[in-house]
This record gives sequence, C-alpha cells and structure tokens, in this order.
Amino acid sequence: KRAYTVILTAGLTRNFILRVVDVRRFRGDSLKIIEEMFSVQSRYKPELFGIEHENIAKSIGPILREKMGREGNPYINIKELPPIHDKRKRAQSIRARIRAGKVEFNKKASWYQEFESELLQFDRGAYADQVDALAWLGIMLDNMVEVYSKTELEEEAYEEEFESSFDVFEESGMNLYTGY
Repeated sequence: KRAYTVILTAGLTRNFILRVVDVRRFRGDSLKIIEEMFSVQSRYKPELFGIEHENIAKSIGPILREKMGREGNPYINIKELPPIHDKRKRAQSIRARIRAGKVEFNKKASWYQEFESELLQFDRGAYADQVDALAWLGIMLDNMVEVYSKTELEEEAYEEEFESSFDVFEESGMNLYTGY
C-alpha cells in the first residue's frame, strides 16, 4: 500500500477556530508535489508550509529550493517538522481541538467525504495520510496559539463583562463605593 501525499490548507478565524479550506490528496513524484505546493501557495498564500523533515532532506527539499523564485514560482516559507513516528500520539493535539469545537470543515467541498471517511476510520483504515496532515497542523498550531474550551471562553467573557461594569464609574467620575 503506497502512501498518498496530502497538502492540507487551513486558517484561523478571529475566534481561533481552525477552518480547513482545501485538501489535496494524490500520488506523485517530487516534481508533482512541488507543483501542487506552488499551486497552493499561489492560490491561498499560506504563511507557513509544514513538511516532515525526512521529506525535505531526502526528496523535495533541494528541487523545491532551486525552483522557488524561478519561472514565476512563488517563495514558500517552510517549517521542517521533526519526526514523530507514533501517529496516534501525533494526532492528540488536533483531537483536543476538534473536541473543543475549534475545527471546521467545508462539508460541501469535493474532498470532504473522503476526508471524513479517513478521519472516522483512523487507525483502522487503509490510509491515514489526511489524518496525519491534520495532526501535523495541530502540532504546528500548538506552537503558535493556545486553544480554549467553550467553558474557558464563557468564563473569560463573564470576567470581561464583570470588569467592564466598573468602567461606568471611572468614566462618569463617580466613586465606586458610594456611587456619588
């Protein structure tokens, strides 16, 4: 069983919800992978491409670096991801984010049905390449932003509202304790 290459594109909303907008799953040589990376970079302009260290060092890295900026190809900001061989462990971060309701998918997209099927069959299905790409994204996000649970967000909103109720006194010049 030959693995697929998966290029998953997502972004964060203002509320720190991860929104998956594109998933490309294919088999191809280094040139095909690089072609798809340039296509994604041109269309979505992601800030960062996470690629497993082994793939950069052994296959696409030298060719990719040579082609960037030439023949109209865009530059790609690459983050080399360290090897984590246990796929279940790798997926823990994104599982927590999904449970917190902080991941959205375009369920009408052509890629979604196959993607969902692989997610539901993870680690019993024939393939886990799309789950793996999503897992790496979760790891990368952990290094950038902290995800809050719904309860934590509600508590923070309550505290902000409570604190803002005292602003009325400060703005009007009234004493907080006497009301005068």
